Amino acid sequence: MRWVPVWVLLLVLGACSDDGPAPREVVVFAAASLTDVMEDAAEDFKRAYPDQQLILSVGGTSLLARQIAQGAPADVFLSANRAWVDHLASLGRTEGPPYTIAGNRLVIAGGPDQPPLVGLDRIGRFKSIALADPDHVPAGIYAKEALECAGLWESVAPRIIPMLDVRTALLATVTGAAEVAIVYASDIKAAPRARVVLEWPQSCAPEIQYVAARIRGGSNPAGASAFLDFVTDTSRASLWERHGLYR
Repeated sequence: MRWVPVWVLLLVLGACSDDGPAPREVVVFAAASLTDVMEDAAEDFKRAYPDQQLILSVGGTSLLARQIAQGAPADVFLSANRAWVDHLASLGRTEGPPYTIAGNRLVIAGGPDQPPLVGLDRIGRFKSIALADPDHVPAGIYAKEALECAGLWESVAPRIIPMLDVRTALLATVTGAAEVAIVYASDIKAAPRARVVLEWPQSCAPEIQYVAARIRGGSNPAGASAFLDFVTDTSRASLWERHGLYR
């Protein structure tokens, strides 16, 4: 079976010279919301590990985790929550401890003409609210948890439009398919036509953590370790912050 995540990006990190060995491939499955930070990190990784070539597949965390569980070839998994890493660990698909690599926060986003909300309770005035599938995808799970905390989930649930991942939820509001979307703050950085209409109140803000794990049976254990060293290096905090995440 051929595995096809939502998007597949090939980042060649370290070119082959005529007289040198070909770089080893490091296959990384990463949450869709990490697309931009991983692209931005490519050159840094190339300089740090010129003997490694990064193959990056990005998509919804739940989709990627299921593919890994069914045997998709990967060296590293970057999940938007710990639950899917724990699930793979329970199946014997991870090796070594998980690593918390970054944090994020929720916002309500709208198109360029959407006025700001004066309070979270005003979300009930919208007829269509896009978010990542709250049954499976971390961004949607976080959003449902936050709405339940605010006592709003039952009233807005009939208006929810569940999407494949957080990036497609944001696209829905930018294109007018939904009035607003509940997304990560980092997603706004990658969407010039989207705007934050409300920062999520701290009183009901979920703890959002990205967790990395090495996949058991990967073809490049040395490359997987190199990549994990790279993404957990505290000296690269500014890289994450540029994209709206934090270390």
